[in-house]
Amino acid sequence: MAKPKESTMFEEPEFDEKEFLTIERDRAIGIIVIFVMGALSGVLAGYLQLQGYTYLSILIMLAFLVGLTKILKSLRIKVSERSSHRIINYGMYIFTWLLFWIIILNPPINVVSSPQIHSFQYENSPGNYTSIGTSSVGDYQGIIGAHTYSIHLTYRYNFNVSSSNAFYYTQGGKQYSVNYQFNHGYLNFTATGIRGNSYLYHIDWTSSASNNPRPLEFTMTWT
Repeated sequence: MAKPKESTMFEEPEFDEKEFLTIERDRAIGIIVIFVMGALSGVLAGYLQLQGYTYLSILIMLAFLVGLTKILKSLRIKVSERSSHRIINYGMYIFTWLLFWIIILNPPINVVSSPQIHSFQYENSPGNYTSIGTSSVGDYQGIIGAHTYSIHLTYRYNFNVSSSNAFYYTQGGKQYSVNYQFNHGYLNFTATGIRGNSYLYHIDWTSSASNNPRPLEFTMTWT
């Protein structure tokens, strides 16, 4: 009696090199497209946030994230049906978006701080300067009497401040322009004060950063 043939429990499928290379090519193209999408939407989101449209920047990111698969398919890029591959695609998009969003919101592209005052002096005689004290942060105590003094202010900043756009002080609800000389690292201006009054000074800057730093403000109180 002839023995029955042994049945094969598992038969290894034939390796299709062409199909394998096609799948890997589509995955590589998909990764590149996702990176570009994340970078562009991250830059756009950062720009919109700087303009005050924070919610819109988040909505754009979510719209790209939800429609990621459809966008890839519309570009005729084959998307893997495996859940793990889709999770990787979503994660890569979020990471790339977050990276470029952070780049746009931080130096050197965006500056959110003002130059810091290093020293504050007045000219008590030709060529001689005396430091002006402070009673609190940003509040400088002036000299007694209604006089005009030459002030020498030095500041520190991580970026090159190329020019000042406006310099004025506010007192009694009105603005008054200030005569000044500006250079990188210092500011010379004239100040006139009346005893017992406080004057809020405000200066706008233009710097080497693409987004101007916040205005520098300080108060001078005449004692």
